[in-house]
Amino acid sequence: SYLHRHGILHRDLKPANVMVIDGLEGQQVKLLDFGLAQMRSQRRGSLSVAELSGTLSYMAPELFLGREPTEAADLFAVGVIAYELFVGRHPFDHGSDAELVQEILAGEPDFSPLQGQPALVALVRRLLAPIPVRRPSADEALQALSQAAGLSPPMETAALRESTLQAARFVGREEPMAQ
Repeated sequence: SYLHRHGILHRDLKPANVMVIDGLEGQQVKLLDFGLAQMRSQRRGSLSVAELSGTLSYMAPELFLGREPTEAADLFAVGVIAYELFVGRHPFDHGSDAELVQEILAGEPDFSPLQGQPALVALVRRLLAPIPVRRPSADEALQALSQAAGLSPPMETAALRESTLQAARFVGREEPMAQ
């Protein structure tokens, strides 16, 4: 949510790029590896398949169709991660890369393992929606997840705003970012 409000698209969200640490205010989620990140203002329209960036199994369907990355593509990756966390496996069968892409484009994840958790199913289903405008914003997803878990939504604190993620936004990326 914080990144998107500041115009930053991560473009490679996956479990290896998410770290949970014990902080002063309890556990905190930190995002890592901003190597593919870009500012929203740097989007330039449609992409060719050769220009695709990210980890295939976490990429949103619209990216395979040549559309530019948006916040919704990051939220699709969050949906894949959430499904993996709650179900214990990837939402799309991926025997091969071609099968994985086809499943992401046209498949429907099996939500039966989440039976009895309607609020959670509704959220993950929205995050994995094949049409980007049907996905929630990061704020909406956080609110829905908090409700599904019976918790109060986390408050954005000064610690978050002053975190190393903000301070190290694009360190060492001046040359690639200028292109």
